[in-house]
Order: sequence, then C-alpha cells, then structure tokens
Amino acid sequence: MHSLSRPFASALGALFVLAAAPCARAAQQAAHPAALFERPSWAELALPADFAGTGSVRALGTSVVFQTPSHVYLWSAITARWTAVPVSAAALVTQFNAYVTIEDGASVHAFATRTGVVETLQLSSAPQLFHGPTSSCWLTIAALGDEAWCFGAFDGHWRHRALLGPLAGPVISQTAGVFSDGAHLYGASAYTGEIVQSPLDAGASYDVGGDEAVAWDASSVAGFSAHTGAWALAALPNPVPLAIERGYAMFAAGGQLLAFSACTGGFAGAGVAPGYAFSAGRYVAAAQSGNDVLAYSSGQNLFRLRSFASAPALALDDEVLALSDAAGVTAFSVVTGDFSATVAGSFSVQTNDALVWIDDGAQGHAFSAVEGSWSPAPIALGPSVQVALLRNAVVLADAQGYQAFSGRSGAWFAHPVASAFQFAGPSSGDLFAAFDGLETSVFDPVIGRWASVATAAPLQALDIWRQALVAFDGSRALGFGLMNNAWSTARVKGSFTQLDANSSCGYLLTSSHVYAYSAHGSLTTLSRFPEFARLQPIGSPLRLLQVAPAGSQVSAVLAHEAGYMPLPSGTLFVDPASVFLQLPLGTVPASGVLDFPLDLSGMPGLSGTAVHVQTFVTPPGGAPRWIANSIAPIVL
Repeated sequence: MHSLSRPFASALGALFVLAAAPCARAAQQAAHPAALFERPSWAELALPADFAGTGSVRALGTSVVFQTPSHVYLWSAITARWTAVPVSAAALVTQFNAYVTIEDGASVHAFATRTGVVETLQLSSAPQLFHGPTSSCWLTIAALGDEAWCFGAFDGHWRHRALLGPLAGPVISQTAGVFSDGAHLYGASAYTGEIVQSPLDAGASYDVGGDEAVAWDASSVAGFSAHTGAWALAALPNPVPLAIERGYAMFAAGGQLLAFSACTGGFAGAGVAPGYAFSAGRYVAAAQSGNDVLAYSSGQNLFRLRSFASAPALALDDEVLALSDAAGVTAFSVVTGDFSATVAGSFSVQTNDALVWIDDGAQGHAFSAVEGSWSPAPIALGPSVQVALLRNAVVLADAQGYQAFSGRSGAWFAHPVASAFQFAGPSSGDLFAAFDGLETSVFDPVIGRWASVATAAPLQALDIWRQALVAFDGSRALGFGLMNNAWSTARVKGSFTQLDANSSCGYLLTSSHVYAYSAHGSLTTLSRFPEFARLQPIGSPLRLLQVAPAGSQVSAVLAHEAGYMPLPSGTLFVDPASVFLQLPLGTVPASGVLDFPLDLSGMPGLSGTAVHVQTFVTPPGGAPRWIANSIAPIVL
C-alpha cells in the first residue's frame, strides 16, 4: 500500500473533541448511536388519493418514483426528500439510475438525485430526447432544430449548445455521449453536463464506451473523458478499434497498441508481438502472444508485460485478470496496474468483476484487486463448505458459521452462528446476509465487519440488489447499505404489500404508505468501485456531497484506515490513528446540499489506496454537533 506522511496531528484532537460532544438524547438511543442526528434512511409518504396501484412504484439506482394522473412523485436517495411535480395525464416519465426525465409537451422536467432539484427545459415545441439504456445511463441530450441541451445526472442542470446544423447520429452510454451536427463532432459528459467540440470533424468515425467517447480518422485518434470533460488527440496511422469498453478504448496499428483511458483522460501506447490474441474487460485488457502477456490497466493507464513458464490460460473480468500456467495462478489488477505474486499449484479459477477466487478442493485463495495480493482461506475446504463469490467479497459457509473476505483489505472476518447455511449472497452485488434465528447479520466489506440487527419476528420479505438490502419483519421496515454501513428501521403503517431493493435504494409499500429507503448516508460521493463499477480518478475532484440543514458548518477528516467506534454524537467510521488531513468544507447552502470538490491531484501517494472520509456537522442555532457517515473511495 502507498502511504502519506501524517503531519496533521491537530486533526486528531479536533476529532475526539467533536466525537465526545455531549448529547442530551444519547442515553435514550445509546443502542443506535449512528441514528442520533444523521438523517433517517427511511422516508414515509402517505399515498395520494389518485395513487395508480402497486405497479406504478419503481426503484432504480438512487430514486424511487411513481406516477398518478396528476403528479409524478420523485424521491432521492441522496437528499432523502420527496418532490411532487404536477403533470398532464399524457406525461412520459423515464427513470434512470440517478435522474428522471418527464416529457410533458414542450416542457421537459429533469430531476437529478444528487441535487434533489427539478430543472425544467421550456421550449417552443417538444424536443427530441436521446439517452442510453435506462438501467445504466446518466446522460440525456435534447435536440430542437440547430440547438442541443445536455442534462448530466452528476451536474443536475440543462446545458445549452448552439450547433451548425441539426443534431445527428447521437450515441450515449453510461456517462459519455457523442454526436455530430454535420460539421463537427461533440462529446458530452454526465459529470459536467457540458457539450465539447472534438478536434476531429464530422467526417471521422466515432463511438462511445461507458465513460469515454472516441473518434478516429486515417491518421489520428481523439478521446473524450467524461471525468475530465475534455478531448485528447494522438497520432496513429490507420487505426483499427479493438475494443471500446466502459473505462477505455483500444486501437491497433501495425505492431502498436494505443489506449485511451477515461480515468486519466490521456493515451498510452505499447508495442505488441505479431499474431497476438486480444481480450477485453470493462477496465482491463490483455494481448497474449505465446508465453507473453501484455496487460493494460485503464485506472493507471499503463501496460505491463510478463513472461510465463508456459502459455497461460486467461480468465478476464471487469477489473481483474487471472492467468494460470504450469507454475500456478497470477492476477493483474486495474488498481495496481501490475501482476501479483504467483500462487503455486493447480487450481480452479473463478472471477466476479473485481475478485478472483481459486481453490484446489482443499485450500482456497482470494485476490484483492486493491492490495494486489492473495490471501489464503482461514478454513479447509471440502464438500460441506459452501462458497459465495460476490463482486468484492468471498464468503465461506460451514457448520460453525461464516468466514468473509474483504477485497479492500485482503483480510478475513469470522462470524459464528447457531443456525448454519441460512444466508443470501447474490453474486450480482456485494451484500451478504446471514440469518440466525431472530438475528440478521450482513458482511460489510467496506469497513470490514459483520453488522447485526435483531428482528421482531422471522423476516416475511427480503430483497438484496447490488449494495442495498430491504426487509420486513411483520411490523418494521429494515434496511442496510454499503454506503451508510448501518442498519436502519422504521415502523410502518397499513398492511404490507410489497418491497424492492435496487442498487442503492429501495422501498416498502403498504396499503396506505410508501417507505423509501436510502443505502447512502448524508455524506455521499460519485464513485462506487470496487463494490460496484465507477472509478474515482486522482486527477478529477473527489465530490463530497453533504446533506444537512441550511447554514450548517461542515468539516471533514481523511484517514487511511477504517474504524468503528460508537460515540454519543454518532459513529466514528475512521481509524483516528490513521487520520492524515482535516479541512473545512464550508456552509451548507439553502438547497440543503453542500457540494465540495476536493482536489486530490497534489497527493500522488493516494493513488491505488482507499481514502476514508468522514464529516462533522455543526447546525445553526446552537443545535448539537453530530458525526455524519463515512465514504471510502478507492483513488486511481
């Protein structure tokens, strides 16, 4: 691991003073200190008289939405607030991962969950809207005549651009888009919302990956990064596109490979042997020629060459590469941009996005893409041991309980139970739940601990998706999120109807109310890696979004390591001994959302590490200070 010097010793004293601040309500809620002042994770709304039925309620990404003949009801998992928009009965609502559009004649309403605000585009007539797949898109472009407007989910505003002709050939995927006006090409970013002209004109070929757009002609390749909101240009005669993935685009020409990284916004090149076989994942790639493998990390934007004892078999996933040869198994990580040591032996190999698991039937090993190293399983394998392979965690179940591996730390965490083999651990995400009588425990790979809650009765309903869990025990709604690291409950009104979990939100519906759940805390950011896919480049600002009462003063500490320390004014989720920076973030504006861009570019030692950030809020009017949740982005 990389490390920084820690000259900010004063941060520790301030942290402990704030953490120990007295609280009149602490004695009443000592069992749940994280819930003292932190905004509730559950938000209740009485169903309106014209509610359109159970099929009208949808959860996706960070929003819960339902439509009636007179209104669209929007809930943000970031602000944890409901908003109602009056509409006509003909309004078309499209829900995306972090925003919603409402087309209602010449009016187009857009709701970004990061701001919790509806912005309306009022035009002379209805524009044409373009976007990518609704489940994985953060960007919409509206066109009318020779004008275009871009709405980015992470920007939250309509951004205008006058064109030289009608918008043509738009391609949008995830956070980047590209289109032509007959004379120029333009890139658009969900982070900035801006529409930026390409250095190559409309005659060039173009396409879009996830976080990047690329254009190429007979002599050059241009790349647009949604992270940086800028184009870069590189000379390459007669480029041939090999792959245009979520985090990079790869081109070949003669004996050269040229990669454009969305993470860095730049190009990297390498020579390659003739007759190579090319394999592409979302963030990593490999070119193999005999015993040699040239691996590419889009996070570090570099190539690494390694020669093996024999021609290796490749198992390629989104963020890792596993290579098996006569000597054993080696892994390559998007985080480190390098190959690991080799685990000697003959193993079966499984991957799941950011994780590699190998075993020979008796011994298993898990690979941490963050640490770049292997960790042996703490128990012997066999027919009675069950293995759950998640995106960034491995959980082993036997008659005594569970052993869980965190891909962030490379460490294993034990959880004994009386009721064995009763669990839910879908491979589509990173949240594993174990059931032991009236206790439900989840493994949290972000801070490395098992978190338990007692239920009033056996769970009647449960759903897990990506980073969120929602459940019902007969009287209470329960939720756990990997972005807030804490259980949250709410007593419900009415008779239970249904529930649903999505990436970082969910809802529980009764006969009289809808209860929306946020897997986020009041402090959020934009990255989700490695528990899910969205990188945090060191060259792009780390967006710290703090939800708090307007006028509150907010400060933050940054630490190298996670912790867990319940205190009267909240739970401390950072290790005080590893704090290396304290800084004021400012005053929460009238919107109730403070958006602070933290520049990490001057801290190169953070590259490839987790940064644990926790905020401290002093409300106006003498209200007690409180500790918010923490976030822990991996910086690349």
